[in-house]
Amino acid sequence: MRRWLASLSREHWDIAIDCQGLARTGLMMRASRASVRVCDRAAREGAWLAANQRVDIPVGAHEVDRMLLLAEAAGATVVPDATLYVPDAAMSWWKSLRGDRPEGAYAVLATTSRWTSKAWPESHWIELAERLVESGRVAWIALPGSPSEHSLVAHLASAMQARGIRVVNYAGKTDVGQMMAMIHQGAFTVSNDSAALHMALGLGARCLGLFGPTDPAIVGPWNRPDLALRAPLHEGEQPTYRDKALGDSIMRRLAVDVVFDQIESLSGVWGS
Repeated sequence: MRRWLASLSREHWDIAIDCQGLARTGLMMRASRASVRVCDRAAREGAWLAANQRVDIPVGAHEVDRMLLLAEAAGATVVPDATLYVPDAAMSWWKSLRGDRPEGAYAVLATTSRWTSKAWPESHWIELAERLVESGRVAWIALPGSPSEHSLVAHLASAMQARGIRVVNYAGKTDVGQMMAMIHQGAFTVSNDSAALHMALGLGARCLGLFGPTDPAIVGPWNRPDLALRAPLHEGEQPTYRDKALGDSIMRRLAVDVVFDQIESLSGVWGS
């Protein structure tokens, strides 16, 4: 870290923007010695001290809008467009797998999360997959994930297969572009609060995000509140996803019926 901060100081930066607003990112911005240093005025852990331009961000603003306000304060012209595009090579790769995967429409279920508190329970995912297939909405299920999540996803895939569901475990088998291709070609994506949800938003917005301790108004699908469901909270409850004692207790409150019904209601919006 010391060597890296020293290397920042040796360069001649014009602008530095602290998007995260924590002590370590404030330190990085200060080390850059940029003539313009921008951050949120409400940045935590004293990070705001490193900035010479502090931006007033409305309380409760979505994270995307917060980032755009910071960029605008640094002189950028803001173009509010979250569209993503699948790399040609990744799309060709996905199409080349046609003979190695089940036929028919499929749903991408992004079941993993770095934080247990953000993860919908395995039993709920199994029941949802079963209902999606039995209803005829999709023929099979694609399960993405990182290499470190392969065994976890494999366990879930086995449980789904035991229910007669056709499923393919792609955890650890795709790069980012390939995962985008999988999402783009799928009928729709259902995801925990994770990157897969925001990929799906940018690739046609055929998605539904499942939230518990995190607020979809701040970190959910940007400008699309209809594409998110949040587990009910008790009066006065203000959970933090970093609280390991939560486990999946909050996410467990989000019923499969509620999720399935929202998928049904969104089908017309998705055009499927």
